[in-house]
Amino acid sequence: MGGFSALIMPFYMPVRAVAAFSPQFSISPEVVPDEKRWEIYRDRISEIKIPSIKEFLADQTEYYVFHGRHPREAPQREPFPRKANLHHFIMRNTVHNTSQRLKQFGLLSDVIQAAFSRDTPRVTDLLGQALGKKRADETGNN
Repeated sequence: MGGFSALIMPFYMPVRAVAAFSPQFSISPEVVPDEKRWEIYRDRISEIKIPSIKEFLADQTEYYVFHGRHPREAPQREPFPRKANLHHFIMRNTVHNTSQRLKQFGLLSDVIQAAFSRDTPRVTDLLGQALGKKRADETGNN
């Protein structure tokens, strides 16, 4: 849940940029009813205080979110809102292992640095290198 926590942190304190790799949108079965990967853990949660990240995205923060294109990622990937300050990158040939894939390509550190610098074109170009394309797929603000 590190990505989820990173995404909601700017709601509580000033943060200029966030990078979140394969983050959950929600753990609530009402919000993501098609999420079946961790039902046994979810059943142990007595109260969900933050039903989704949607209401907790801060306008002053640039968000860089990375998901795999695999269908297993869809329940958490698809609900992400489209906002000008949320850069949502969808990596083909990737499941829930976005950070590991970027590390394999030797680009994880560079992608994080570009995100923290809020250099969206650089993030896009780096992902394109990793995926063998000129530019990576981005949804949300383009």
